Amino acid sequence: MKQLKNPRSPRVFLGPVEVAGYYRNLAKGFRELGVQCTFFTFKPHPFGYGGEDPKHWILKLEDKLDSVRSRLPLPKFIKRILGGPSGLLRILWVLTVVFSHDVFIFGFGRSLTGRSKWDLRLIKFLRKVIVINMAHGSEARPAYLNGANQTPDGKSFSPLEKIVESAKSARDLVLTNERYANYIIGAPYSTSYFANKRMINWFALGVPVDLNSDAIQSEEINDQSSRGDKAAIRILHSPSHPALKGTPEIIRVVQNLKAKGFSIELVLLTGKPHSEVLEEIRRCDFVVDQIYSDTPMAGFACEAACFRKASIVGGYGLEELKGHVPAGMWPPTYICHPNQIQSAIEKLIKDRGFRENLAAQAWHFLESQWRADVVASRYLSLVNDQVPEDWWIDPMSVSYLAGGGQKIERTIETVREIINKYGVASLQLTHRPDLEQAFSELASANSTNG
Repeated sequence: MKQLKNPRSPRVFLGPVEVAGYYRNLAKGFRELGVQCTFFTFKPHPFGYGGEDPKHWILKLEDKLDSVRSRLPLPKFIKRILGGPSGLLRILWVLTVVFSHDVFIFGFGRSLTGRSKWDLRLIKFLRKVIVINMAHGSEARPAYLNGANQTPDGKSFSPLEKIVESAKSARDLVLTNERYANYIIGAPYSTSYFANKRMINWFALGVPVDLNSDAIQSEEINDQSSRGDKAAIRILHSPSHPALKGTPEIIRVVQNLKAKGFSIELVLLTGKPHSEVLEEIRRCDFVVDQIYSDTPMAGFACEAACFRKASIVGGYGLEELKGHVPAGMWPPTYICHPNQIQSAIEKLIKDRGFRENLAAQAWHFLESQWRADVVASRYLSLVNDQVPEDWWIDPMSVSYLAGGGQKIERTIETVREIINKYGVASLQLTHRPDLEQAFSELASANSTNG
């Protein structure tokens, strides 16, 4: 890779989407290091994380033209023709971004030009640095392993044909990004299926967190200690997608624990602004993040750690995942198998000392490993082509079948139906005969044995 002429002060572009505040905090980390940084998103995040730079004047002009065009009482084909100037403005904006930055960190596998990816071709031609993060989950995880392919209430699922098409689209996205990026960032359990090349391990970089925000610096963070030992244990669960996070099962086991005599106040937040979620984290004793996770500390658990609150995270292969994480980079949460969620919650209810110690460990981990400027400095190591060997992960070394956000029984049923109807090649894993074989064997297993 050609190194930057001045590696100490690259001009960095971050975007074009936000994921749980990741890029807002990464931008903050770069700026704390004195690095020029633009953080842009096409649309504001619905939960209001904020931090984006003001919209460029070219895009503002494009918005005005589109607004005028939409109000004109003309046939649709005429409106499409009149959309030409807007398209030219978008091209001009992309060119402006490309020529005014040295480094491009694209989130969720996206770039600036949609499926055409001509911006990636241009950036590569100009020998600038492209880092594409495909480790957030759904952008690279096969759709048949993705709990997002169900309604929030878990009562219906995407059609099988759509799941197969989505899996192919994810594979195409991975292959395209591999062609142009200097570095792909991938998570072992969500990005490895379709990848053909070594990638930067998500856990080697970490999740940037802002420990200096006003909310986190509040003197009332630890006000749970003033409530006394006899107060009801306040447990927070804030699912963006209840079925994916296992909310019905969490509610069920909390009811079981109440029946056993435990005094519990379960707080459920869905679709609330980020500021309201942070306030409830501050007030709780601990959080239950999710129970079908393929990573030990996603966004919500990370935010809880910022407030020195312990988190429970369930998943099918979390203990085995430790073998794919660099030394010292495993985040402290209380992990468990989905079938053990009740005992995990009971443990944190009964053992205050344990949960407070776990919370302290999690906060110190964030402060030392995931603080925004620390993570930003690791990205600069990528920019300057100074990558330790243990930051790399070979996707061919990872074999994980359970996916994320759904019960293993659902995975087995979906994979079986896909293979029976479309053949094993429809899993898009012909480059991984080991995984094809493993999924074929999974599909033939008794689904009640999950």
